[in-house]
Amino acid sequence: MADEDQKSTYCCVPPTPGLRVLTFPDRSQVGVMGLDEILSAVYAEGRQVSAETAEEIVERLAVKNYIIPSARQEYRDLLMGEYEKYVRGRTGGSTGGSAPPRDGRTRQSRKRWLSKLLKFFDR
Repeated sequence: MADEDQKSTYCCVPPTPGLRVLTFPDRSQVGVMGLDEILSAVYAEGRQVSAETAEEIVERLAVKNYIIPSARQEYRDLLMGEYEKYVRGRTGGSTGGSAPPRDGRTRQSRKRWLSKLLKFFDR
């Protein structure tokens, strides 16, 4: 598959409406139902990209999907990234003013940090 986090499209199996394949950092994959609707609903509520929002998405996803308790943190991390991509797609490529960067730092503070780092290595 060109983009691994796409809807289910296999040569011999018709696509299942609402099925989304998620790929974890270790390259393992899982199919989940209803994620697109959940992301849309969370966005409509004006929720920002944050750990709390990711936990809410996991809770809603667990209603129709079995999520192994020991894997909840991995789901939260992955779904925070999925929600960030979703927000970017809705706001024209940036998280804008409605959704802050995931790490909580502003663009200005990241520039200052990078500047200090580059000065350190120029010594």
